Amino acid sequence: MVAMSFTPNRRSFLIASGMTALASTRVLGANDKLRVGVIGAGGRMRNLLDAADKIGGYEIVAVSDVYGPHREAVKERSNGVATTHLDYHEVLAQEVDAIFIAAPDHWHVRMAVDALAAGKDVYLEKPVTHTIEEGATLTHAVRSSKQVLQCGMQQRSWTHFQSAVDLIQGGSLGRVTQVRTYWWQNYQRNWVPKPIDTQALDWKMWLGSAPEQPFSEEKYNRWRWFWNFGGGAMTDLFTHWIDVVHWAMKSDTPREAQMLADKYVFEQWDCPDTIQAAFRYPGFDVVYEGMMSSSIDDGGLEFRGTEATLKLNRSGMSVYREGLQGKENPILTETSFRDGTITQYVPFDRRAWHAGESVFEGRSRCNDFSIGIELEGCDTQPFSDAQYATLIAATRALLPAYPAITPRRITGHSDIAPVRKTAPGPHFDWARYRTGLAGL
Repeated sequence: MVAMSFTPNRRSFLIASGMTALASTRVLGANDKLRVGVIGAGGRMRNLLDAADKIGGYEIVAVSDVYGPHREAVKERSNGVATTHLDYHEVLAQEVDAIFIAAPDHWHVRMAVDALAAGKDVYLEKPVTHTIEEGATLTHAVRSSKQVLQCGMQQRSWTHFQSAVDLIQGGSLGRVTQVRTYWWQNYQRNWVPKPIDTQALDWKMWLGSAPEQPFSEEKYNRWRWFWNFGGGAMTDLFTHWIDVVHWAMKSDTPREAQMLADKYVFEQWDCPDTIQAAFRYPGFDVVYEGMMSSSIDDGGLEFRGTEATLKLNRSGMSVYREGLQGKENPILTETSFRDGTITQYVPFDRRAWHAGESVFEGRSRCNDFSIGIELEGCDTQPFSDAQYATLIAATRALLPAYPAITPRRITGHSDIAPVRKTAPGPHFDWARYRTGLAGL
């Protein structure tokens, strides 16, 4: 295996932390660090900074939050370097390269627009807006500035989600006419809120543009479930999955939408805790279901096609071929390499590909950038059309992760080679395989 060193610069750090599109507006030297300002220092920001710590090459210059303990926690993780501020405008006045925003939804557009106007690149948590109308305001602010705003849809940076999209768009599932999405969480057992020191909280500033109302610990801790501040399950959870659907299916506007929603458990919330929804797109349907008092099965998606079904979640993805029995399915499984929040670019991608006995197994091999794709049976019998289609789609999905491999080097005994201990037998059609990779 080739040992490779990797020193993050500003561009690679932004990519690795999920901020793929952000571009440099200041020339940095090799030893410079990315200077970051933090706005909204609660639980989600802790997750973002934990991800950034795994990459390194940055420093927190300033932090703003309406709750004192949150500000102090970020200052502590910066080894006392970060200045603390109640007003986020004071962070924007600092000499920083990028702003991380993880405040409640109703603050997103206002903070992002102000950050762009201050000449800062922005990483903004989803959903980028609280209302549909705010979309035009944010779009105008981005397009009229020289800055770049990146939205926190981390599935876009997750390698197995990218592979899944490649398989879907490559036709491996046949015609996809139904997509099932779901997400179950249990707010009775998870995310138990901690007591709030109201003396250290500026509640009026936290409310911002929301209607004036008395302090509520439930609203402060679970703001996603109140219309003044969030949008419930659809903007907190479903937004992740429908983004994947739009990406994979190349269609982002449903023709019809229906919803059945109720409050059965959390009657104190504005938003429903139990939901079934259905959306009709040109040529396919999408359904969503979820509830907030049961976490069994967590969340995921199922793309159902005429030839195969792809099941996908944050742990990995699997493809199930029609017409196969028992252990023959799944024919392909890819496990998560790394949280998409952490990285989109990895110098040597060790994605683990696993599969059942019937078709193939791909895995990283300890030989430069070689990849082995193991085929069962090709030395004794011809491959079926479905097996060739799956192999070609999987190879096309692997190639973008290995920039050292080019199509001209795909031969019987080179970087990407179907092998079964040695080489495939005479039944394997190399010409058909290479033809399927044409255009890469």
